[in-house]
Amino acid sequence: MNFICQKVLKDPRDFPFIKQILFTTFVLIPFSAFIYFSGTVNIFLKLAYWVTFIYFLGPHLLMLHNVCHRSPWKKTFKKPMNFYLEAIGLLFGLPPLLYYHHHIKMHHKEGNGPGDLSSTEKYQRDSFLGWLHYFLRFIFLLPVELPLYFFKKKRSDFAFKIIFAYTFFYIFVAFAYRHNPSGAITVFIVPTLICWFGLMAGNWTQHAFVASEDPSCEYKNSITVVDSIYNKRCFNDGYHIGHHLFPGMHWTEMPAEFEKNKEKYETKRPLVFRTLDYQLIWFLLMFKQHKKLVDYYVGNESKENVLNLIKQRLKPCLTS
Repeated sequence: MNFICQKVLKDPRDFPFIKQILFTTFVLIPFSAFIYFSGTVNIFLKLAYWVTFIYFLGPHLLMLHNVCHRSPWKKTFKKPMNFYLEAIGLLFGLPPLLYYHHHIKMHHKEGNGPGDLSSTEKYQRDSFLGWLHYFLRFIFLLPVELPLYFFKKKRSDFAFKIIFAYTFFYIFVAFAYRHNPSGAITVFIVPTLICWFGLMAGNWTQHAFVASEDPSCEYKNSITVVDSIYNKRCFNDGYHIGHHLFPGMHWTEMPAEFEKNKEKYETKRPLVFRTLDYQLIWFLLMFKQHKKLVDYYVGNESKENVLNLIKQRLKPCLTS
């Protein structure tokens, strides 16, 4: 394994990416092939596949997230490894090239502002109906809105890549469905919906708490989660404020950045939670469990002040 890392990786700290890719290659891909090509599969095997998929989903997405921000591959392996990730991304409901262009070339450029197609600012962010509108917009309108965004930015090359990505993905899934409807639903359609839900529930939560008086401040439009199993499994993705401040920072350095700048965090008054993950926070928001969120808040303020702060930052930014 050390030999593989030395040959493939620029930085040995990214060894977990190799492990994640190997798990997908030798567990999820054979399992999906068995499900799809074996004909009729009972419901228990389908459920087992979806549980396995969900277990792999978070680490895979956050590995891809880090690869997009900071390529870990040595020059010789960069193209083949990126191609392979795009290929296996089909099992995760990811049209080729979409994640990179949506996240790096649009989301980080716009910073959850009015121009961000995944912006949360205009919503009441503890409203399920608001989130449902947000989610359905992503599903049905993004294939049109994202190319138009890039055309307006005079990046027609990016726009055509997105058009190709969606066209290829939908044709691929339609072809799979035509030959085996049950297998396609199990291996492609249901996982795609699960993945898209995870992406948009996660992004919603990461930017659920926005200070309307200063919505462009990274400390006040993002959150950070510490002491969480999620960070161990998903490459410190809970340090989302630090990530937006320093998008190119190596994922292993995020906790140290947070500890080093604690005084600045306290001055800026961001929302930092302990032990939770984004999906749990999303769940608490949808059920308006604001007081429960207060219990996980990291800081020295009174519970009443924190509760008021949480409620205030969930309100729509009417200037967006």
